[in-house]
Amino acid sequence: MFFLANFKGGKRMIVYEVKTKKTKEALMDKAVSFFGPDGLGLEVTSREACCLSFSGGGGFVNMSLSEEENNKEITVELESREWDYQVKKFTQLI
Repeated sequence: MFFLANFKGGKRMIVYEVKTKKTKEALMDKAVSFFGPDGLGLEVTSREACCLSFSGGGGFVNMSLSEEENNKEITVELESREWDYQVKKFTQLI
């Protein structure tokens, strides 16, 4: 797992990156059930084939997915503000 802390406008934002062998569809479904209305209660603000965004509680979670060249792994990048602990827990599930 890799993470990078950025500071924008005095607010901390963390970016996590993990690799997994799960499918994009499974990862998207897992993220919605974990962060979305039936999970932590965040609103799904955007959903595309490669990206998913949530907001609520004064922060946000953005997830982007990209396939590795070998097509055997997916790189998951999670950007978060105010939901760092929960994002770290999510990375452990995937």
